[in-house]
Amino acid sequence: PNNLRLKPYGSLNLSISRYFPWGDQSLVVFINANNLLDQGNEADVQYDSQFNAVGRQYFQRRSFYGGVVLRL
Repeated sequence: PNNLRLKPYGSLNLSISRYFPWGDQSLVVFINANNLLDQGNEADVQYDSQFNAVGRQYFQRRSFYGGVVLRL
């Protein structure tokens, strides 16, 4: 039945990068943010023998990362 489906998946992601040429070299600086709204997106639901939901597992919550790439 439809009531056994997982809740809708939602995620707002942001990626920003900047390229800096410098003679024969270049530099790229970047930052990324995943799931900015920190939504708890269900990956799985565990049921007991009576098919009652007893636990839930979630995909990764909010994360941030960044870096630099230097071309020599």
